[in-house]
Amino acid sequence: MSLDEPCYIRVGVHGDRSCPELERHVHCVRCPVFAETAHELFDRPAPPGYRAEWTELLARRTDAVSEVTKGFITFRVGAEWFGLASGVCVEVTDAKRAFPLAHRGGGAFEGFVNVRGQILLSVGLGALLTSERAEGVSSRARLVVVEDASGRYALRVDELDKVRRIPDSGLREPPATVARAFSSLVRAIVLPDADGDRGFAVLDEAELFAALARSVS
Repeated sequence: MSLDEPCYIRVGVHGDRSCPELERHVHCVRCPVFAETAHELFDRPAPPGYRAEWTELLARRTDAVSEVTKGFITFRVGAEWFGLASGVCVEVTDAKRAFPLAHRGGGAFEGFVNVRGQILLSVGLGALLTSERAEGVSSRARLVVVEDASGRYALRVDELDKVRRIPDSGLREPPATVARAFSSLVRAIVLPDADGDRGFAVLDEAELFAALARSVS
């Protein structure tokens, strides 16, 4: 081995272990000679162009900025697919029979449902969005339990898909035809993507909860 190599390479733990200081320090990292070598490494002059290169790198603006994405739970109501911010969704459960109130027929409010021991107001989302009450319950129907400061509701949907994460740039202004069909409840749309994920209409949380409160009042 070259005599220019440091002692811990030649006679230390990475060498033949013949260094007499090993008996006292056990390992080279505890030896003052090793520490002094480390200081010399950091104190050596920077190579040519080192400072200029790092100055340029630190001054350069980062072009690729990670875009914030939001989660939306997606579901089908009738023939249309919708998304609702996952932050207001408490849980999803199998569709349960709603027990109606006397003299409260028609409309979106279906009555009360028992979700794990909690009695919740059940609302048919199809009737709320389209004013058309669903006939019968599909085997794919689910209850999406949602909550905000005004209360907790069980929304009956026809089919549940999955949670989709969408960047703000992926939210588009809804066309006039959508706006007319669903009034103010839809605030944006998401177009189908190259991975085969379907498009959907994004429901406005504030408008939705306001409509829910009206439907059960």
